[in-house]
Amino acid sequence: MKNPDLTFVGCHLASFEWNVDSLAARLDKYPNLAVDMSARICHLEYQSAKDRYLVRNFIIKYQDRLLYGTDEGYSGSSNPEVFKNQIHETWVDDWKYFATDSEMTAEQFDGKFTGLKLPKEVVNKIYGKNAIKWYNLPVQ
Repeated sequence: MKNPDLTFVGCHLASFEWNVDSLAARLDKYPNLAVDMSARICHLEYQSAKDRYLVRNFIIKYQDRLLYGTDEGYSGSSNPEVFKNQIHETWVDDWKYFATDSEMTAEQFDGKFTGLKLPKEVVNKIYGKNAIKWYNLPVQ
């Protein structure tokens, strides 16, 4: 490897959102790779509808390399209160999926799935600690 110290974050689960086993192989091959989940959490939900423990175990194993994100952005062209409510609703739905074992549905596919009920320390990493680490953010 020419640049062994190079670290990088692959957006959208590094475009391996369709299969956590394929993403795991990529993460195993490149130890300096982390991925964000922006706009791809529904793909994890879809996979967990079929095999909740596969997705749950994947997230626990790679907990230090997963970052929460959305593709939401405010352009100023719509009502800021409506936008604020939408982004909050997305955040809460995603948190519910990661932190609880509630039965859920998603707009993107038919069927029900159960939240992953990840350990609190894993959720805290996904929602903040990993971004601080991987982006080298100054936090006081």
